[in-house]
Amino acid sequence: MKTREAELATTITVPDTPEAHLALAQSYFAAATELVATKRELAIAAPKAGKWDRFCDSDNLIDMNAAALAVADLTGNLGRTKFMEMLRRDDIHFLQKQNQRLPYHEHQQAGRARVKLVETPNGKWVEQTFFTPRGLDWLADSLGANYLPLPVG
Repeated sequence: MKTREAELATTITVPDTPEAHLALAQSYFAAATELVATKRELAIAAPKAGKWDRFCDSDNLIDMNAAALAVADLTGNLGRTKFMEMLRRDDIHFLQKQNQRLPYHEHQQAGRARVKLVETPNGKWVEQTFFTPRGLDWLADSLGANYLPLPVG
């Protein structure tokens, strides 16, 4: 009984006037227009969505080993060390030269990199740089526009 009363209480009653019908039609039209625009944006974003997912950890971050693998076709299959050296070049300018494990602040501010404390095998905690999916998009665009990683096969 209470559930039915609650259902009836939330039912919208539209007065049977031309003005009320016009207002309802206008609100419906606005909602439908917004839905169409959202679907268009999603269709554009769909090919990009998740393209780096298989390289991400549980925090949606990509370590340097995985990043090197993700863009291996663009870098000539560089290993982690050579890949990190490449990220210090002046034309890429991602990792600092003076503090070689950390990205430049601009990349953190732009959401392309994140630094976390991670524990090493000997129990010591060190700062480690991770790419975000946005950061790998930026790197791939810097190395070769519109790059999509090869599918897992």
